Formats: sequence, C-alpha cells, structure tokens
Amino acid sequence: MKHVLKLLLYAALGFTIAYLVMNSDVRQQLMTGNRWVPIALLVIAVLTTVFAIYKYFQLRSMATVKGSDEDAMEQRKYRKFVDLTLITQFSTVIAVLALGMGAIMETPVWHLLAGMITFITAFIFQLLTPALTKLIYPERSLPDVSDKHYADKLLAISDEGERHIMLNGLYKAYVSTSSLLFIALVVLVVYSVFTGNTQILGMFLIAAILLISNVQYGLSIRNR
Repeated sequence: MKHVLKLLLYAALGFTIAYLVMNSDVRQQLMTGNRWVPIALLVIAVLTTVFAIYKYFQLRSMATVKGSDEDAMEQRKYRKFVDLTLITQFSTVIAVLALGMGAIMETPVWHLLAGMITFITAFIFQLLTPALTKLIYPERSLPDVSDKHYADKLLAISDEGERHIMLNGLYKAYVSTSSLLFIALVVLVVYSVFTGNTQILGMFLIAAILLISNVQYGLSIRNR
C-alpha cells in the first residue's frame, strides 16, 4: 500500500510539473527558440569545467602531502575528491545539454565546436578523477578503474564503515533516480497528450531504464 501511494504521489507530481510547464513562459520561450538557453548552458559548462580542472590539479598536488594531523588531512582530501567527482559529472552533463540544444536550435558553428571541446575536456577529467585515489591512498591496494570487477574489488577491500557509507549513498541514489525517472515519464506522457507533440522515443527510453534498474536491483537482493 505504501509503495502504491508513493507511485500515485509521483504521478500527481509529474502531472503538476507537466501542467505548469505547458502553461508557463518556459515552454513558450523554448518553443520560440531563444538563443540564450544554449549559450547560458555553454557558459556554465565552460566555467564548471575550468573549475574542475583547477580542483583536479589542486587535489593532485596535495595527494601526497602529510600534515601534523593525519586524520584531518585524510578527511580534507576525501572531501575534495568527492567535490571534484561531483563537479566533473556536473560539467559533463551540462556540456552535453549545451551541445545538444545548440544542435537542435542550429546555433553558429563556434557554439557547437566550443560545446564539443568542453564536453571532451570535462569527460576526460571525469575519467582521470578516479585514478587519484591511488595517489591519495598509496598504502591501500586499490583496484584499477579500468578493471571490469572494479566495484566488487573496491567493496572487498573496504572496511565495514566504508561499505555502509557507500551502500547507503548508492541506495539513496537508486531511490531518487527511480522516483525522478517515473516523474519524467509521467511528464512526457502528459505533455504528449496535451500538446500533440509525441515524445514516444523518450518515453520508451525512460521506461526501459526504469525497468532495467528496478529489475537489476530486485534480482541482486533476491539472490543473496
């Protein structure tokens, strides 16, 4: 019953969001093709990518630094590593969005080139970031990021406290992602019905991702 009530709540929230979008200036501005949207996204992507590069080299330079209070220094490195991970992920997503909207709205070539360069740069640093863990924790036998069993090996060498933190974070991310995907699916359905601009491909993609993630999670805990 609790699960059903949650689904109904998400459906109502999705319907409300779709209704507000369709009856607000946001939809009108996007439909008229204002150029400020992809440009603003590109500026944000460039700024966050530059900031990510700065944070990457900052963390790399302090990775081997030892302080008088080792616990405080390790905590500082850990927080900077998490911040860097979030920044690189954010910049990569925004860069893709800026590039995609620029292509859809047929922005000038310079915009597309800048978006592509920004995306490639952000993506490269997103790939490089996990490798810093070996510099931060040289005393630990951390697996290579390229290892296909990286997640399993990382959990195996982690202590109980670290596992609890990781699994707690992953579970929260799973719950929020499933909820947001369901809301997005409802928004696309309502939007397609009321505007006649069908979003069938997007609906199928979101539904497929939602089903695959739920089935994968269900089977992983069922077979334990």
